[in-house]
Amino acid sequence: MDFLEELGKAVDPEAFDDEAIDRMGYEEAERLYERRDRITKSIRTALGRMNEEFKVVQLPVPSYSGDYYMIDGYGDGREASLYLNEKRLGSFLVTLLKMGGDLCSLSPMNAEFKDCHVSAIVKLNPARKEELEKATGLTLRPPPTFKPA
Repeated sequence: MDFLEELGKAVDPEAFDDEAIDRMGYEEAERLYERRDRITKSIRTALGRMNEEFKVVQLPVPSYSGDYYMIDGYGDGREASLYLNEKRLGSFLVTLLKMGGDLCSLSPMNAEFKDCHVSAIVKLNPARKEELEKATGLTLRPPPTFKPA
């Protein structure tokens, strides 16, 4: 159980009692899950508004609905491309999420092989494109599109 659920359980033990919810009917359980969600969101919002020295969580920043970019880099060298490796993909995803981007598509060439080449499509604010390229060493290109005849 995470920190927010522990706080929620202190506020409303019934809404956070999974065993009791399992024994309930569908409608009553759904009502309690909605109540649980409202409590968790309220706690998260309250903690995010706290004074900086007491802040425990940060309010989520809505993602930008902006531009799509493709990360391919095949043939550009190992440092200029993504590959199926926990460290490389993990650091890329963490950097992308910290910059408010969204991962739209991730396609490994052959997922059975470790370190195989991976192509990705991301959605990112154009103002952060250079920053992401610099932080990851990857090149972001516009994805291929079909033009109507």
